[in-house]
Amino acid sequence: MNIYTYKELEEFIRMFKKQNCDLLIIKSKAGLGKTTTLKRLMKDTDFVYINTHSTPLKTYQTLYEKRDCPVVFDDIDAIFSSHILISLLKSLADTAPIKELHYNTTSKVIGDTPATFKTTSNVCILLNEFDAQNKSLEPIIDRGFFVSFEPSKSEILRKIRQITKCRSIPESEICVYDFIEENLEKINKLSLRTYTKAMQLFRDNPNKWKENFMKMIGFDEKLIQYIQLKEKYETDKERIEKFKWSRSVYFRIKQEIEE
Repeated sequence: MNIYTYKELEEFIRMFKKQNCDLLIIKSKAGLGKTTTLKRLMKDTDFVYINTHSTPLKTYQTLYEKRDCPVVFDDIDAIFSSHILISLLKSLADTAPIKELHYNTTSKVIGDTPATFKTTSNVCILLNEFDAQNKSLEPIIDRGFFVSFEPSKSEILRKIRQITKCRSIPESEICVYDFIEENLEKINKLSLRTYTKAMQLFRDNPNKWKENFMKMIGFDEKLIQYIQLKEKYETDKERIEKFKWSRSVYFRIKQEIEE
């Protein structure tokens, strides 16, 4: 299932929070704020959050210690390559009201954790990549909701605008948002992190942030100079005199920007 707005994303996370789904898998490219959104919505809820390398046994122990709480796995690449973890996920994602988890081992590391226990926990998995065609994962996907979060540039910009208002960004820094908005269609890989890095560049050097930001996001050198000249000079004649390339290149760039 594809979703395209932050409102839809929040609706699915709230469904998970209320434990009205056994399994929720959310995939999106990095930097769109799925983890931040989940943590914000879950802040008043006791839940398990695993985002570092966790062995199957350690994961099992954590699930026992926090049994009945919602469980979140965040960007753990190894999770779908471990048969034990997949087995634990299948159990957690079971559609029965009470799930039963098992872990058979002779290792003393298990300590007082029982080899089997019951829980009402449900599970959410946050991923940047996911092979939905992997046949071994079909039994897991079938137990819940697989959501691909694919916001448009306009939707990401709307979220950035919301962030600037919530954080009460100083008036002097609004120019960062304004520049991103003005050049929205030319930014190929826009994310919330794009805005964060732009703000960091501005705060470090307000006089040079824009040039460094344009280089960072991959603007062509000709485009960068055109934008700089447009801000500095009033007329095409003045800008062309300072433009490093030909008059025809200047007008080609101008046409591309103003289309």
